[in-house]
Order: sequence, then structure tokens, then C-alpha cells
Amino acid sequence: MAVYRRVYQPFEGGLSPVRWRWLVLLRYALRDLFASRLFVAVLVVCFVPTVIEATIVWLVHNPTARALLHMGSGSLLVIDERFFYRVLAIQGGLALFLAAAIGPRLVAPDLADGALALYLSRPLSRTAYVAGKTGTLLLLLSVVTWLPLLALYLLQGGLEGGGWFLGHLWLPVAIVLAAALWIALLSLLSVALSAWVRWRLAATGLFFAVFFVGSGIGEIFNQVLRTHWGRVLNLNLLIDLVWRGLFGLPRHGDLPLSAAWAALLAVCGICWWILDRRLRAREVVR
Repeated sequence: MAVYRRVYQPFEGGLSPVRWRWLVLLRYALRDLFASRLFVAVLVVCFVPTVIEATIVWLVHNPTARALLHMGSGSLLVIDERFFYRVLAIQGGLALFLAAAIGPRLVAPDLADGALALYLSRPLSRTAYVAGKTGTLLLLLSVVTWLPLLALYLLQGGLEGGGWFLGHLWLPVAIVLAAALWIALLSLLSVALSAWVRWRLAATGLFFAVFFVGSGIGEIFNQVLRTHWGRVLNLNLLIDLVWRGLFGLPRHGDLPLSAAWAALLAVCGICWWILDRRLRAREVVR
């Protein structure tokens, strides 16, 4: 049809409620991600450790299978808080790489192509935009972190029987809190860095630099000033301290647990400030 013959009609449908409009961004982001076979394959690989750990839980309660496999009752077959801490550490590492792959492609293209003004020209607030983008990460990272751990917790409780559930009611709370802090940190950091540099590859590299280069800078700071406070730049150490505190495990190092909590919350606050500064409908060039 020729352009001059087109008759554009106004939209006559109703608008979705304001509080649920961020779900539109979430739905389309998930659709684009699952359209990639590579992403689906990576997501499936993230569940491989969980299947292995579930097999270990089953072996603990099956002496016949252990005897056939010539397995003893070593420390790896003890299902306690250390077991769930190790599983969370593995799944948390996978979540880090998943956030590095997903986060930059959610926001950086919108800013690089000038599409943010189109989003905010609709009945969509900046808060809803951030909620839709970060909600994608929150959902996917939850699927590979605390949800599999809760499944392992239920499996262990069902096989163990007795009063195991009553004696470990604190464990799912620790799992959810530890994973929620890690997911919030990864989501805010990846989206904030994407909004800051506006280039997907650069945002991915900077995301890894924050976790792996920051620890080196912190150690240099410690050596020069002969202090231990440089470790607040090591996000991996900070999250490990918090996780060990939640799981009731002995902590390493001389950094207070309160300092680790304060540093992680400060990083999340800085990320939110970056998003507030960078995600605007228009930009003033001086």
C-alpha cells in the first residue's frame, strides 16, 4: 500500500495499570533472550551443578548406591550448612557470568541508539523502565541461585525425615537473604555500568574489572598504607563474609562483618545514583 493511502487510527484500547507497566519491558526482554539458542544453552548449563548436588543428596540417603560406587562417607557427603554454602558459591559464580552476558544488552543499546526518549515519551516512568530491565535479571538470576537451593533443601528434608526441617528452619532464610543480596548487587551493577558507558562490550569488560581488578587495587592500597581497609574494594571477599555470617560459618580476614554489609549497600546505592543520573529522557550538551 502506498504511504499516502495509509490512514493511521488512534489506539482505542485501554492502558495497563501504572503499577504493572514495567512487566511489558520484562516480557519483551525475556522474549528476545529466549529467542537465542546460545542463551538457552547457557541457561541449561547453569543447572548442571544443581543436578550433581541433588545426586549427592540422594547418595547420602542410599547406602546401596554408595556401596556399588565404592564411595565412603566423606565430608562431601555431609549435608549441612557448609554444603548449601558451597552450592550457593557455585551457583553465584554462574550468576555472575550470566549477569555479565545479559545486563549490558538490556540498557546499553537503548542509550546508544537514543531510544530512551521513545520509552519515556510513552506512559512509562523511569522507575518502571529500571524495574523492567532489572526485573529481567532478578528473575533469571533467581532461577539459577536461590530457587535450586530451596529445591535441594526440600529434597534433603524429605529424604532425611524426622525433625530435620524443624532443626534447620533458619537455613532457607539464610539462602534467600544471601542470594537476594548477590542478585541485587549483580543486577544494579551491570545495569548501572551499561548506562554509564553506553557500549555493551565496554560495559561487560568494566563489569568484570570491578570484581577481579578491584581486589588487586585493594591489596595495593593495603600494602602502601599498611592497613586492611583496602579489602572493601574486593566485592568477592565482601559477599563471602556476608554469606559466611548468614550461614553461621567461621569468617576469614580481619574485616568486620558490619563493614562488609555497609560497603555492599554503598555499592548498590552508588549504582542507583548512576541510574538516576544517566537514565533521562533528554540530555543537555554543554
